[in-house]
Amino acid sequence: MCINLPRFEFKVRNSFRTNFDKTKHTTVYILAVFSGFLIKLEYMICKLCLNNYPKLADSHIIPEFEYLRNKIFAKGDGAMFDFQRGKIKKSRKGEYEKLLCLQCESNVNKRYESYALKLFYDGSYPNTNFSWQKLNNLQFGTVLHYSGVNYHKLKSYLLLNLWRSAISSRPFFERISIPEERLESMRVKLLENIPFDENDFAISIHSFEYSQRISPTIIQPATAEDISFFLIGKTFYLYHHNDSKVNDETIFLTPKENGEFSVQIVPEDRASQILNRYHKTDIFNL
Repeated sequence: MCINLPRFEFKVRNSFRTNFDKTKHTTVYILAVFSGFLIKLEYMICKLCLNNYPKLADSHIIPEFEYLRNKIFAKGDGAMFDFQRGKIKKSRKGEYEKLLCLQCESNVNKRYESYALKLFYDGSYPNTNFSWQKLNNLQFGTVLHYSGVNYHKLKSYLLLNLWRSAISSRPFFERISIPEERLESMRVKLLENIPFDENDFAISIHSFEYSQRISPTIIQPATAEDISFFLIGKTFYLYHHNDSKVNDETIFLTPKENGEFSVQIVPEDRASQILNRYHKTDIFNL
């Protein structure tokens, strides 16, 4: 029926919370009646800037180039092994959902992801003083040692992936758990382009030497023992939540403000031991 005066009704699905619990997908519905016509406007909340928008970007939780550089898509599609459910899930595009507004998506891409793409994937040096070399360290084995790295961009990129995984509602990331106050601190720094300190999640990166017995796989990430861990193809990321529990190996490997960090090359036998410790599974026997 025709209603003479405009009427607005607001409904927030699953309740609005400023900490954006990963199980909440917050959408604002606006029902407006003008001259007898009912108009439904759907607004979604950007998880980074917290503003309402009629459209959000399809944000990859883990950037697509991570799958490419680890040869996840070598045969035209990828494989994600979800060890909790015990099944292989095929995916050509990886995991993504509507998390960020178009502006925030563009900002994180330009600020952080484009730098990591140059650093890790396409082989172009991100700056003139960048260099790397393969070293044999007596204590920590064979490493790829990088120098001249933009610490702020690299650390922000790595923590962007952790933050998106922690706030994602996708089942594949449900085992990632970060305290709400740390998530909020990460959100603010990523939004305002504020550098992270070295002790904000010490991060170690390990490159596994795989045999031909397995195909490139992504194992469901998880948090345990104050550590969040990801395996993407042959690259294993460890995010340490508690600075007091960081060992000498992690201190040596983690990105530093002087622009240096190292990636540890892990032989197959030790790679299997690491996966058994953190993931309670042996990828070599899948």
